Amino acid sequence: MRMSVRKITIYALFLALSTLLGYVESLIPLPFLPPGVHLGLANACFLLLLLHFPFYEVFLIDVGRVLLVALLRGTFLSMGFAMSATGAVLSFAAMALSTNLLRKWLSPFGHSLLGSTFHAVGQIAAGCLYMSTWAIASYLPILLLLNCLSSALVGGLVTLLERNDYLQRYFRQFKKRDSEASES
Repeated sequence: MRMSVRKITIYALFLALSTLLGYVESLIPLPFLPPGVHLGLANACFLLLLLHFPFYEVFLIDVGRVLLVALLRGTFLSMGFAMSATGAVLSFAAMALSTNLLRKWLSPFGHSLLGSTFHAVGQIAAGCLYMSTWAIASYLPILLLLNCLSSALVGGLVTLLERNDYLQRYFRQFKKRDSEASES
């Protein structure tokens, strides 16, 4: 798979931005929320990319972000990493499928809600397997409720970005140049 320098640069910028957002979110204490609940602003990067680029390329950026944040926080191969990675993979799969198959029927809010829901299910499943108990599953309703709120925020942010004329023009020009470069 050949990629242009322009595409590699875009992906590197989104990897850096999503890593920064994920790391900063993990450092902000939210005492009024249960442990493990974050806004998920890094998901806005992936949802925006999924709306414009092939999912198999965007997946590599998501995996890179999960690994980088875990390494920066010092949680690599911990229970938190397992829960985060499982949630990220399931969330990404749900958003990739929905942006490819349900784009006509779902807005960024819908894609974000699906991703958020699968992220919560993945986190709980990983926690149950890691701890060898199903008691953690009782946390799922609270997590789903809070994820609905955060997915509305992410969906709203992506909707605003999608309505931005400059960004839309940039993505169109990028796709045009990228297809011309691959043809030659």
